[in-house]
Amino acid sequence: MGDQKETLGDQKETLGDQKETLGDQKETLGDQKETLGDQKETLGDQKETLGDQKETLGDQKETLGDQKETLGDQKETLGDQKETLGDQKETLGDQKETLGDQKETLGDQKETLGDQKETLGDQKETLGDQKETLGDQKETLGDQKETLGDQKETLGDQKETLGDQKETLGDQKETLGDQKETLGDLNLIP
Repeated sequence: MGDQKETLGDQKETLGDQKETLGDQKETLGDQKETLGDQKETLGDQKETLGDQKETLGDQKETLGDQKETLGDQKETLGDQKETLGDQKETLGDQKETLGDQKETLGDQKETLGDQKETLGDQKETLGDQKETLGDQKETLGDQKETLGDQKETLGDQKETLGDQKETLGDQKETLGDQKETLGDLNLIP
């Protein structure tokens, strides 16, 4: 009975540890949900930036069209336009570099999502192991319940046997009394 009490204590401690682990997993999932929200917001910002760049390129295309139309009148300002074109070339280089950074960022996000997918797989495997362990514990508790039932039945048999022994001792006591009385009667005969 002492060993069973200790075993039940160990099971109670194990269930407490599992409850704490599930709490940690819940907190981790909350952090992942927050991270995914941040990534979604970042992608939205990038989409808005690309839209702005597209609009800017449209404006530049329209400006270049206007410049082509007025080239005859702006022959004397070609030097100024050449300098402006140099600035535009530099701006396009910056945009190309920015697009490269965005491509690299998207690669990092893809890698992060892969890691998160792997982590979720590990969590799923861990939960499967916990489910299997709980099944084993349930089976063990069933065996213990069956053993206690057998012990209860055995104690009942022992109690019944003790009752029979008590009754037999009573009969023996009564028989000894009769024998004592008979011996007393025999002693009265001359």
